[in-house]
Amino acid sequence: MKKLSFVLLMVLACSSVGIVVGAPKPTHENVSYGKHDRMVMDVWLAKSSKPTPLIIWWHGGGFTGGDKKSVRRGLFIQNALKKGISVASCNYPYLVGRDYRQCLKNTELGLKFVFKNSKGWNIDTTKVSLSGTSAGCLISEYLMSKEKKITAVGVFEQPMGTAPLVMSKMSSRQNPIFLVQASPENDKVHDPKYARMMKAHVEKKKGIIELYGSKRNNIEPKIDGRQRMDKMVEFFERVWSKKSWTKKQWEDGKEKG
Repeated sequence: MKKLSFVLLMVLACSSVGIVVGAPKPTHENVSYGKHDRMVMDVWLAKSSKPTPLIIWWHGGGFTGGDKKSVRRGLFIQNALKKGISVASCNYPYLVGRDYRQCLKNTELGLKFVFKNSKGWNIDTTKVSLSGTSAGCLISEYLMSKEKKITAVGVFEQPMGTAPLVMSKMSSRQNPIFLVQASPENDKVHDPKYARMMKAHVEKKKGIIELYGSKRNNIEPKIDGRQRMDKMVEFFERVWSKKSWTKKQWEDGKEKG
């Protein structure tokens, strides 16, 4: 009983200071990519004799909070590394006033830093994808619109601000998007209408987008929250298996599968 109580106290203590039990230690931690003190990233490099794919995570928090350590929850990093996929997670300067566009622009430095160090980190620059939730969702979509090398994004909880900050930047040849919306209908920040709006926008451009909902909203098909990260990685792996995809090729492939 004493041993059980000690273990429980340790878990609660770790939770109270934001430590995620079981998360692997980064290969490189708090690497600076700019002058601001929040321009830092953690990097986990998969062991491989050849260049590895990379998933870059951008945390949520309404541009006023959140931290790169959010990616350490669950088994996402462990599972990615087992598959030979490297992972990076980035902090970025918080919002000053209402200049959301500057917030987005700041993250471009992080992306440029990753590509600059890709050779030393053994990264395959033809297989770099982005992921994030809420604010990190907008950042991922924004960066894909700015950098042609980004192969796909896998994002969660499409928020308000989608139309002016992201959709207005998207090109006619949009790379694939994996999107999960778990929020309830009429949510003040993450109303599922924003996810539906994004889906309609991408499909109008004949782009590839897979949208999943949850029991809390009317979006079909549904996806279990515990499966969403694994499903996203599978999506990325499929995108990486081919240099480029048309919507017809993607849909035909799903039917054959």
